[in-house]
Formats: sequence, C-alpha cells, structure tokens
Amino acid sequence: MIRGMLRGVLAGAIGMLLVATSVGPGAAATPHASTDSQPTSLVMVPPPTEVASTTGSWSPDASTRILVTDEDLATEAARLAEELATLGILDAPPPTLLAPEGTDTKPTDIVLSVGDEPTLAVTSVALIASGATPTEVFRVTRPLLQQLVASEHIPAGEYAFALPEDQVRAVHIDIARKHYPIESLEALLFQMSWYGMNELELHFSENEGFAIESTTHPSIASPDAHSQAEIATLVELANSLHIRVTPSLDMPGHLDYALDDYPELRLRDPAGGEVFGALDITNPDALAFADDLIGEYAALFAQPEFETLSWHLGGDEFVNFGDQYEVAALTEQAQAQFGPDATAYDALTAFVNDIGATIRAAGYRPRVFSDGMLRGTAATLDQDIEVAYWTQRPPGAVPASVFADRGYDLINLNDEYLYFVLGERVEYYYPTGEAILTSWNASVYPAVAGAAEIIPSSRGGMLAIWSDIPDALTADEVVAAVRDPIAAMAVKFALPKSTLTLPELQAMLDASGHPAPVVAPDAGVLETIPPETTPPPAGASDSDASAGGGSAARSQWLWWAGALIALAIAGGLVLSCSGGKQRGQRSSR
Repeated sequence: MIRGMLRGVLAGAIGMLLVATSVGPGAAATPHASTDSQPTSLVMVPPPTEVASTTGSWSPDASTRILVTDEDLATEAARLAEELATLGILDAPPPTLLAPEGTDTKPTDIVLSVGDEPTLAVTSVALIASGATPTEVFRVTRPLLQQLVASEHIPAGEYAFALPEDQVRAVHIDIARKHYPIESLEALLFQMSWYGMNELELHFSENEGFAIESTTHPSIASPDAHSQAEIATLVELANSLHIRVTPSLDMPGHLDYALDDYPELRLRDPAGGEVFGALDITNPDALAFADDLIGEYAALFAQPEFETLSWHLGGDEFVNFGDQYEVAALTEQAQAQFGPDATAYDALTAFVNDIGATIRAAGYRPRVFSDGMLRGTAATLDQDIEVAYWTQRPPGAVPASVFADRGYDLINLNDEYLYFVLGERVEYYYPTGEAILTSWNASVYPAVAGAAEIIPSSRGGMLAIWSDIPDALTADEVVAAVRDPIAAMAVKFALPKSTLTLPELQAMLDASGHPAPVVAPDAGVLETIPPETTPPPAGASDSDASAGGGSAARSQWLWWAGALIALAIAGGLVLSCSGGKQRGQRSSR
C-alpha cells in the first residue's frame, strides 16, 4: 500500500498540530514509481524509494522559519538553520521555534516532526520533514539540502525514504598504514553523512603501524599515532552526525608493529623462528596483552547514545595454515583442547570465541573477517559474532551462503566491488562506482564458480579503504576518490534495482555539491510560538470557539484534505530493488 497509512498519519498529525495561514486547493497527487530511477529533476542521494508528485514547488526565503513539534529536534533545527546559510541557500540562518498545537504555519516554513517514517512532504502549508527519530529527521534533511543546492527549490509532492538504522551502511578506513589527519577523517564523516551512511569502521592496527596512542602499552603506537583525545573528538563529531564508530583492532594477525617491543608474545615455529605478525594465542601472557588493549580502547570508543556497537577483532590472514611447521604450536593446542582431529583453524576459532566474550563483556558485539572462519572441524564459531564477508580468494574459503545457512549475520565487503586499495595493489583497481551501480547491491556476495552468491538476509555493506601503498594518494585525494563509490552504494542501498548510470550519478553529485562542515550547535531552549488566538467567525458554536475557532476549522479541513489525498495516492506507488559483479584480487594485506 505504498505507505498509504504513513501518509494518512503524516497529513493528519501535522494537520491537527499546525494550522496553515494560506491553504489553497492543490492539484491531486500524481504517483511516480521510483523503483528503478527517480525523476530527472531530483538530485537526491540516497534517492527516495517512493515519490508522489503534485504541481508546483517549494523554496525557502527570508520569511522561512524552522518549526519543531518536539524539543528533541532542537539540535536538528539549529543544525539545519546553519546549513541553509553556510550552503548559500539563505543569506542568514532562519529562526528555529517550538510549534505547539494550534500554531500558524507559513508556506515557506520548514516543519521538523517526529512520529512518522522518513518522509519529506512538500505542501502548500509548509515543507514537512518527518521521521520516527531525530536521526531519521536528520537523514531526510540531507537530500533536501542537496536538492536546494542544485535548484533552489524542491518539486511539490511527498518523498519516502528507506533509511533503516539496523542496516549497516559503512566505510572502513585503514589508518594504521597511512596517517590521515583528523581534518581528512572529519571530511570523510561529513561526506558519509551527506549520503546516509551510518557507520565508520576505524582500522588502527596493522603490521606496518599502530595508529592510536596506548596508555597501557605506550611503546606499541606509531610515531604519528593519533592521541586518544583526537580520536575522542572524532568519535564525538561522528555521533553528532548520527554515525557510530566501530574500532577495528586486528588480532591475532596483523600485529607485527605492536609486537616489536614484545618479542616474547610472538607465535613461533618449532625452531623458535617468529611467525610474521602473529600473536602467540597459546601463551596466557599474549592473551592478557590482547585483553589489556580491548579494555583500554573499549573505554575510548564507548558511545552511550547507540544501543548496539560493534567491535571488529579481525581474525583474518593469521598464519599460513597450509604450512604445518608454521602452525605446529596451534595444532598442538587445538588437539589438546578438542581432540586428535582438531586443526590450527580450531585454535583460531577458539581464540575468536574467547576474545569475542571479552568484547561482549566490554559492551560491544564482536565482528570478524570471513576468510579463516568455519574452516575448523571441532570448534564452532559463536553464533552472535558478525561476519564481515570479503572474499572467495583464499583456497578453501567458505562461501557466504554457508554462513547464511548457519544463521550468521553477514555484512557485505565484497572485494570484487568494495575494496579501495591504495596503489591498486594486487590488481585491486580503484572502484569508481560504475560496477556498484551496474552489478552490486547489499545482497550480492563474492562469486562462487563464476556466479555471484545472493544473500537476501545481508545486514548491509561496507566500502573498505586499505592503505597498502600509503603514499599512492594523499589523504584528501582518498576522501575525494571514494565520494562516487559511497554515493553509488547509497543509491543501491535505497533502490537495489536502480538503473542509474555513473554519468547520471556524477551529474547529480556535481549539481548537489558537498556538505557544509557544520557542527551541530547547542540549540538551547527554543522559543515557543504562541498558539493562534483568532476569534471564531460569527455564528460559530461554543465548542468551535473553545477549540480555537477558525484555526480548528482549518486544522480539521487540512486533516481531511490530507487524508483524501493519501487515499488517492495509496493505490498507485510501487516499490522495488537489484544486484551483480566486477573483478579484483587481494592477497596478504
């Protein structure tokens, strides 16, 4: 029913709350199905999933006010006011006001409302941006601003958006091998928020570096590591943009740099030789070292405003499991714990489960890369561990469909489309967004026997920026280069069957420009607009007068008009979605 109920509720709720000073007879809504594309006049990314068009358009001007129906939206109103001015849409920030029931609106007003699904409603009463939470209201104001930057107006009608917060719409960035100034990471966050992304995964441990100051083990940090204070400020900005930050502390592999001063914690072969980058997971002191780091960074990345946070523990590319000499200590431990048929893979799985328990106790949900998982014969990966599925390259890698069939939550990092590897190492060519638009959506996982695996239960997707050859691009060049693929992902998250081409998307991005780097100001206490006190017309009943006279009559008229329009719309809108593939290759990072 194309969210007909939503639209009826929206029209009714706002109509009962706010009264228009000028309500004219608008044209009937004309349904437009935006399941494969969107009207050429729109430049919104993510695009609306449903559009109901009417005649006319809406533009702000010097008389525009931002009215909120709930004090919880005060921050979003203050941010939007600053953005309208910073982006040059208005000469100055418009006033932000709390609008109680019975408040008059002007046609140029913007009303922010909590209580409905993510929707923009452009009416003769006002422009209404609604969502079930302040986060959803924030998300629908991004495409609104894009449209106003591009054309100074937005066509009249209603625009419904699919922006579920339980869908992972993420960017992973390797800051361990390349130093990214905080300003570049902030620019990436603003860009992500502009296109509806909701998670930044910050990867800070690698064989070549360790990117965040440590207070428990100070010597492990790189010379150019970020201070914890800098990271705390970055996390605060991300949260203000409704983006959660996931720490990615890779273990038990990818720890060579951190282990430089702790040689006794390195995994060794039977001759005493070091296994490159590997933590000795058979050594209790090494496990205590891992626990120290988790405890320290769990406090740094605590984000109380989010109900659920993830923690990426890695688990990938640990050792050469085909070299029985290299994994001898792991095999011995696995067999001692699980029996004579156990393998080194079982030792890795047991470590992941143990570390996962530590992570869970610290308040996070554990996440692990796919390549070493479900490879053992005795240990079973804990069911609540998220699996970041990235490749079918290593021999024997378990297909994504097997993880799905066993009930694991999958996040799509399909390396055929979503790996941005600096220097284009091992034939990972920079994704431009074209293959994403043509052949990918969140359900399209790495190919098995030449055919992409389709996992409808996928929890979302993540663009992975790897700094293999750190000097191949500057930090600012990286942020600029990932704009198109991030926007392409946003399109395919919203409309999996979109037929939008890369040139069309680039034209939209050129027109809509870049986000304003506005940090949400403290809104303080909003001034409340007094309710309208217009006397009732002659002959009105006492009950009319007590309900607000002319205002109540117009409010009731608006409610019924909105409901009738909603019924007219409800029969016609269509909703849909799609997927595909590209080539790439990744060996050891």
